[in-house]
Amino acid sequence: MALRAAADRSVRHPAYRRPGWPEDHNVFACAFVLAGDHVAAKERFEALGDLVTETPWRYLGDPGGICARMRQIAYA
Repeated sequence: MALRAAADRSVRHPAYRRPGWPEDHNVFACAFVLAGDHVAAKERFEALGDLVTETPWRYLGDPGGICARMRQIAYA
């Protein structure tokens, strides 16, 4: 899957860290949930802890609420 390959080259890579890194993990968490890959989404949510960013969630509604709902879907 191309999405997993992109994550492997960025947020899932052991050496990955950059300023603003939580947004990247939020974007991949959202993309994985929307793609139906809940295992990969759960991994991104675990890496994030409680660090919710405005992007990408604001495109779907209230960032905190949408992120929480997507997290529930990934963990179900």
